[in-house]
Amino acid sequence: MKIKSDIICLSLTDLSQKGNASAQMLKAFRNNPWSASDNIIGRIAGYIDGREIGGEYVFPLRVRARETVIDVLAGSTLYVDERYRRSGLGMDLPELRWQHSPSRVALGAALSQMALPVHRLLDYVIFLLPRNIMLWRSRSLVETKLRGVQGRFAACILDCGIALYSLVLRMVCTCKLSGLKVDEVSVDDDATIELVSSLIVQDNSIFSEVHDAQWLRWHMSESFSKDGPLRMFVARRNGTIIGFYMIKKRFYKQASHRGFRNIWLGSVVEWQVEQSFKGKLGWFLVDAAIRLKKDGVDAVEIPTVDRPLNRFFRRIGWRQVGESNFVIKAGEESPLYGDVEMTKAENWRLRPAMGDAGLS
Repeated sequence: MKIKSDIICLSLTDLSQKGNASAQMLKAFRNNPWSASDNIIGRIAGYIDGREIGGEYVFPLRVRARETVIDVLAGSTLYVDERYRRSGLGMDLPELRWQHSPSRVALGAALSQMALPVHRLLDYVIFLLPRNIMLWRSRSLVETKLRGVQGRFAACILDCGIALYSLVLRMVCTCKLSGLKVDEVSVDDDATIELVSSLIVQDNSIFSEVHDAQWLRWHMSESFSKDGPLRMFVARRNGTIIGFYMIKKRFYKQASHRGFRNIWLGSVVEWQVEQSFKGKLGWFLVDAAIRLKKDGVDAVEIPTVDRPLNRFFRRIGWRQVGESNFVIKAGEESPLYGDVEMTKAENWRLRPAMGDAGLS
């Protein structure tokens, strides 16, 4: 039986007073370059008898559609108490997200396998990004099958093979990227961040989430996670920036439904290179994966819809394990309503850091 809940919109001030959000999340919301004040909406929540039974955080982002920049509303951490998942609240929250957006456009990224079908039913456009995975430590994989002495022995044997593979991969990568200097960028290095922003603008996709200098600084300084914000690295050739990537690492007690537990996962979530360097993009992202290995991650993921990139990763021995995603809905009265071109993945600059995925 469907249970009717009271749905309330909470501002950032409300979230601060009620303790509905962590201090890290509140700080990230408040430092959002497109957050006008603490009076903007920060959460849509359902209540029964004064008790919250589910909700979703929301925050403003921007989308570029052709030559127009549109203010949109992004969702994060959609959740409904399992006792009330037949109440209809799980459908109401993503629907209200676009209705409360100033442009009637809403989006989300890296949705759970439970949330994705809900968005599909609500007519969100869904783009799936195949997730390329490289395992740097086998313990988490082995423990899904073997434990104890047998598990440790099997992991040791596998790790020896992985170590040899990574050594060869590093040598080839160094050769392929010969003549480039890859350095980390400080959040205070405004000049370099502006140059990276200019590099992103060179992408000629019709649609994109706006990742300008403000967005880059925000993601380099804020995070929903205690594991820290994104890190940026640039590649220079003869002193000129020709590419960049951004990475993060997160600890998961339960990494997936496949049984991986207690794993450090590294993610390459944003990148761009000059056209002349595009032939080396795969190796440039391998450099990011190797860097994350040095940081002690158990595995690295690079989700992308770029078919040549996906073929490259398969050729060097990586596996596709599931998919990440990006969803968007342009409701009635939206400037994008009925735009067929918006529904085609090839018209988008799709990156794993879209929505809340760079912050979470």
